[in-house]
Amino acid sequence: MLLGMTGKTVLVIRGFGTFLGSTGRKFVVKRKGEKLEEIPVSQVDLVMVEGPGASVSSAALKLAVKHGVFVVLSSYRGTPYGVVTPSVMTGSVQVRRHQFLAYADKRGVVLAKGFALGKLRNQLSLLKLWAKNKRRTNVKLAEKLQSAAEGVNSTLQQLLGFSADKLNGFVQQKIMSLEAEAARYYWSALSQALPAEWEFKGRITRGATDPFNVLLNYGYKAVLFPECFRATLLAGLDPYAGYLHADRPGKPSLALDLMEEFRQHVVDRCLIAMAELNEVKPSEVFEEEHNLNSRTIELLRLKIGERLESKVSVGGITTSVKNAILHQARLIARFLQGEEQTYQPLYFGW
Repeated sequence: MLLGMTGKTVLVIRGFGTFLGSTGRKFVVKRKGEKLEEIPVSQVDLVMVEGPGASVSSAALKLAVKHGVFVVLSSYRGTPYGVVTPSVMTGSVQVRRHQFLAYADKRGVVLAKGFALGKLRNQLSLLKLWAKNKRRTNVKLAEKLQSAAEGVNSTLQQLLGFSADKLNGFVQQKIMSLEAEAARYYWSALSQALPAEWEFKGRITRGATDPFNVLLNYGYKAVLFPECFRATLLAGLDPYAGYLHADRPGKPSLALDLMEEFRQHVVDRCLIAMAELNEVKPSEVFEEEHNLNSRTIELLRLKIGERLESKVSVGGITTSVKNAILHQARLIARFLQGEEQTYQPLYFGW
């Protein structure tokens, strides 16, 4: 099934018999031999091929890489298992040399701490916003949300006070333990505030079967992650060499690091609103055999796409959240090369 384009930049190919080919400088989408649409390559910067039934031609891949379009191959639930990138990228090898060396000095600590600070402050911001909105309709819930915000803020102050001379396993573990403590406050509050029909008991990543966690995982993996992975490469960075997330073969640690400060504003806020406004129901999340409902996925991608195109102030400049992700990746690169004194995570106001 063709889900279409999000913000005129992301082309999603999904469903059995859906095929992506090309003609001239256009992508051609077909389903079971019938042409559905032609899209100029100039309007696309990311192609998502989801599930075992969708396919893409070598000609379409060639067109994509020739014009700087990334192609992400993923499971039906949005988990990426491969990325086709242009062979010529921006940035220099010097950036990556600094990136690897920074793991052994203060720069690595600044980045790891910065990613976590961005996440906690944006969790705090969302909890405060939610508490404010609930004060007139549900005072008890507003108090619980405010209490959770105070818990996150307390953890945030501990993180602000933490310092180290260089990054190592102990430092990573300390920062991640504080991040986990804040997450308990955040997700516990969310479990109490979501409509009861969602039966959300807490955050589950791998092996999630409940509707809200499954949609969260899809939003993170299938929509936000490709943007962060792409941004790190465009900034000349190695997406597999991070600072907050531990190194593991095949784990795109830096892309995951960059995601942290965007999860709440881009994905969480969208899903919370969709659930509260009854735009999607738990019963509408799955089709047969626990496959995700195509209509629900289309709506979720549309909502997150709108969020990515919304405006935010970055460094005194108003730009889209999508561009802000690239801005932050380039900020990492500049900091690593000594062009910036520190890394300033992006904070979203409430």
